[in-house]
Amino acid sequence: MFRPNITAQLIRKGATRDIFGQPSYGAPAPLRCAVVRLTTDVVPSTVRADSSASRGAAEETTAQAVILVPATTAIAVGDVLELLGERIEVTGRHPRINTRGTLDHIEIHGKIDESS
Repeated sequence: MFRPNITAQLIRKGATRDIFGQPSYGAPAPLRCAVVRLTTDVVPSTVRADSSASRGAAEETTAQAVILVPATTAIAVGDVLELLGERIEVTGRHPRINTRGTLDHIEIHGKIDESS
């Protein structure tokens, strides 16, 4: 059973772009939601060997979010959620059905913006 326990700000992506090719966004609107996962991990990553045959290593930061929103929410890939000081770009939207076969809530997958 879905129970929203936190308020986020939903910022919808507009249809136009600015002179630099960046998408425009609308005004923030409050949205009740439930947080399932907000993770930021640093994992080792391999680096391609350069011409001197030296080996290299790097660290890659992965930041992912899973959030549940009400079934009536009009949210799309590319929209932005702001909650708990994080800015999350929506990368996936998955409707979730309850045991009676009706739409219960929508599961949102997102990428946490590390520049915020």
